[in-house]
Order: sequence, then C-alpha cells, then structure tokens
Amino acid sequence: MTLRKSSLSLGVILSLIILFPWEAITPGRFEDLASYRLNLEMDTPPDLAQFESPIIFLFREVLFQKWLFTVFESSQDVELTLFIIASVTIVIFFFALKRLKIDYRLAIFFLNPLIIDFFNAQLRNSLALSLFLLGYGAKRKLFKYFFIVLSVSLHLGLLILVVVYFLAVFLKNRIKNRTLQIISLTMAAILFGFGDKIFFSLINDRRANIYSSSNGMSVIYFLWACCLFACIFVIKKRDQKSTLNIDFAFIGSLLIVLAYFSGAYYGRYLAMFFPFIILSIGTFDFRKPVIWVMSFYCFYTFVMNFVF
Repeated sequence: MTLRKSSLSLGVILSLIILFPWEAITPGRFEDLASYRLNLEMDTPPDLAQFESPIIFLFREVLFQKWLFTVFESSQDVELTLFIIASVTIVIFFFALKRLKIDYRLAIFFLNPLIIDFFNAQLRNSLALSLFLLGYGAKRKLFKYFFIVLSVSLHLGLLILVVVYFLAVFLKNRIKNRTLQIISLTMAAILFGFGDKIFFSLINDRRANIYSSSNGMSVIYFLWACCLFACIFVIKKRDQKSTLNIDFAFIGSLLIVLAYFSGAYYGRYLAMFFPFIILSIGTFDFRKPVIWVMSFYCFYTFVMNFVF
C-alpha cells in the first residue's frame, strides 16, 4: 500500500510539471519552444544522407529531430507534438526515479522554474537526461550502456554526466581513502567548470558561444550555491558508503559554485545534476540543513520567476 501511495504521489508531482498551465501565468516563458515550433511549422525534417560520418551524426544530435518529425507527421499538430514529447519524457523520468528509489516527498523540489522550463521547453535535453537516469539505475550492463549511449546521441551535453559516471565508478573501485576521493572529484569539477568551452570549441559546436556569453549569476544565487555545496560536502564526508549519487551531487554542486567564476552556463549544470542532488539527500527530514537550502532555492526562484 505504501509503495502504491509513493508511486502515485511521485506521479502526481511530476505530472504537474507538464500539465499545469505555467506558460499561461507567464506568457513567453518557454523560449526554447520557439525553435521547435518554427521547425515543425516549416516541416523540414533532417536528411540523414548528409551525415555520412557517425561522429558528425552524434554531434548534430539528429536522432531527436527525426523522432520529433515522426510524431508530428502522425498528429499534424505542433502543440500536440510538443506535448507528446514532453509526456513521454516525464514518464521515462518517473520510472527512472522509481528505479533509483527516490523518496517521493523530495519530488516536491522538482516543482521549481528551472525544472519546469527544462521539461516543457528543453525537450531534447530533458529526454536525454531521463534516458541517462534510466541507464544509470539499470542493473544489467547491456541496458545501462544502451541508454547511456542513446542519451548522448540525443544531446551531446550529456557527455559530462557520462564522464562523471565512469570517473566516479573508477574512484570508488580504486581509491578507498575518502580524502583522496574528494580531492579527485574536486579537480574533476574544476576541469569541467573551466574546460567546457574549450571542449565545445575544439569540436566546433554552437554551445561554445552560448556558454562563453553566459551572464553571471547573482550574488544571492551564488551564496545559495555555496550553501548547497557545503551541505553536499558534509553528506559525502559522513556517508561511509560513498554512493555514486553523492559523487554526482558533489561535482554538480561544485560546478554551480565554479560557474560564478568561470562564466559557464550554470543553469545547464544545475538542470543536469539536479536529480542527483535530490537523490543524495536520501530521505525527507527537516532536521537536514540541505532540506532548508533546497526549500529556499525553490521558493526564491519561484517567486522571482512567477510573481515578479
């Protein structure tokens, strides 16, 4: 009975992300949807013949475009197509979180402007992340690697999660000293935080310009990020099992802090690592400082985006 109640509660919370009329409250909020709507209205699906090299195919992330136009051809309605894509994504996300055994009460933190925009507008990115989480929680290696590769083929930005995953597994298996683990993860976060623009520039990807022109975060947001990282640091120091969830949350929260200095697109880091930050909390308990930190973030961003 408890399991059914948890699944139902988790499903209801996640459904609100795409079912509640957020765009009606703040018209024009989901800016990324404009490009999808324009592409569908033009009805010009990509021609796979121009992608002779598998590497080029991967970088251009054509798989999602093909699926998008396939759904559109069956419905012939732009808004319905976008809703179907978002719905499929949230369902995959739901099953991924269930497999990872998230405390359903923590799912309330997903109701914040960042994640609402992520699943409603950043369709390709959110689908890729959901598939990665599905692979991340899979027990059989065949399924695990299949979904991980599939996620990267949909959005190259997921490559950072793939690298973090294999790095965290390597450190967990090879380094038993907790201090050395933390130092290694910290160095990895610094490399990601200051080296992402270099990586995208080397492969001539459009994200190099997007991230290099990113506006810096506000001071209050930076202070929140510092508090979040401090909480995750304490959790990692105290947790004797050193789970992958905590390693992901450690790097992700540090990346958000570093974004203040590196000029990186911190929203991207936060969106991708957000589920791992939630998973690292474990159980919903108001005695945990991280619960108060996340509550402040959700309240502050909700008020700033939907009230003012």
